[in-house]
Amino acid sequence: MKVFHSSQMQLVTKYKFKEGHLTMQSKDIEKIKEVTAEDFLKEYNKLVEKMGFQILAVPAYKMRDDSTYSLVIQMQVAQLPKNQ
Repeated sequence: MKVFHSSQMQLVTKYKFKEGHLTMQSKDIEKIKEVTAEDFLKEYNKLVEKMGFQILAVPAYKMRDDSTYSLVIQMQVAQLPKNQ
C-alpha cells in the first residue's frame, strides 16, 4: 500500500465559469514523496516520546444479538508510565 504526505503535494487549482459550467484546472507543483512504513514508525515514535501517550489496541469481547460473543479490537490512547 502506498501512502503519501498531503503536505508534500501542493495543488494549484483554477476555476473558470464558462457557458453555464464550472471547470477546474489543476497542476501539481511538487513531486509527491512516497511514505514507507518505516517513515511512519519513526514519526509515530517521535510523537509518542514528545507527547507521552501511545495508541493501544486492546482485545475485548462484545455480546451479539444471538447470545454469542465476538472478539473486537478497541483502540485506546494511554499515557506512558513515568520513569522514576
